[in-house]
Amino acid sequence: MRNKNFARNMVESAKESKSRLIFAADVDNAADAKAILKNHGPNLAAVKLHDAYISGWNMSPSEAVSMIKDTKDINPKIQVIIDAKLADIDKSNAKKAEYYFSQGFDAIISHGFQGAPAVKAAVDVADKSGKGVLLLMSMTTPENLFTLEITAALSYMAKSLDVDGVVSPGNKPDITSLVREDLGKNTLIFSPGIGVQGGGVESAVKAGTDFAIIGRSIFDSQSPSQAISDFNMRLNQALRDRDS
Repeated sequence: MRNKNFARNMVESAKESKSRLIFAADVDNAADAKAILKNHGPNLAAVKLHDAYISGWNMSPSEAVSMIKDTKDINPKIQVIIDAKLADIDKSNAKKAEYYFSQGFDAIISHGFQGAPAVKAAVDVADKSGKGVLLLMSMTTPENLFTLEITAALSYMAKSLDVDGVVSPGNKPDITSLVREDLGKNTLIFSPGIGVQGGGVESAVKAGTDFAIIGRSIFDSQSPSQAISDFNMRLNQALRDRDS
């Protein structure tokens, strides 16, 4: 059995922030992301960064992580996830995971179609670093090639490798419900696709989502503060309804 430090840290962060909300900081300017974090950092469980946006910020990955974790009044237990979507052979996956973990990231997202040994290479690095790996079950986009059979195979892989959590689309609750059924109640499910991409908080949580990954519905709103407050309120209520 793995220690799964990241999964445990996510639960602790959720308790500290009273939030199951992960901010996807997919914005062109680092200053915009920093402004949201400065004002609302205590109310976020984690931040997800995409490697392409970090490059656009003219920052190193470690500088981007520091910008988040060093923000005044941030949730002290906040976790930072790199959306690198590992999709290579075992040696390359291990090298990329080592790099991002050394830069301060707490978890990395990985595809699984390259096979279990390649994903395990990243998991092994995570174990040595006290970090986490999240396995992608399907995608939020229309007409993607993740069939139900592929998702079922990925669920089996997630169980066999005992990953820290999985990423399953919040705008496709039928798929997330199947993932939850396959994985049982103890694996954390992280869901993008809620808000702009059509997913509802209540339907996603009912299907099995534990943490909602939301970006555009926050930073494109007229009031990010109100958006974060509303999402937190709805997430917490949906979780209470599900667990009652």
